Amino acid sequence: IGPFFSICGIDETFIKESGETWSGYHAINVVTVSPYKEFEHDFNYLREQIETSFPNHKFVPFTICQSYIKDIHVLGHTYGEECSVYSALFNCFLDRYYGRKNRGDTLYGFDKSEFLKVTLGPPPLVNKHD
Repeated sequence: IGPFFSICGIDETFIKESGETWSGYHAINVVTVSPYKEFEHDFNYLREQIETSFPNHKFVPFTICQSYIKDIHVLGHTYGEECSVYSALFNCFLDRYYGRKNRGDTLYGFDKSEFLKVTLGPPPLVNKHD
């Protein structure tokens, strides 16, 4: 879709079913959304490395990632009438995480002097005779 990236520190729990190889229960306990406490150094390092390697990529703040857009669907991953920006841009990993337990500044990376404008138009018409 475009040159974007986001960074999240995920604290999760996975309980494996006894005797099963791939079956179990998964929960995201908390998401660190900015340079914060023990993740500060690693978060800053990752952002610096990504921006150095991909200078045209834009960091998407967590608060934007958690926003929902009506009538956007990600094939096989969208549940309901809305899709999160994170799911549309990256993957469905945070689909069932509702932001109840965040650590850090959810607006980190959002420059208030910038105006973010996204325009979504209809898909291009396909000429069936070509």
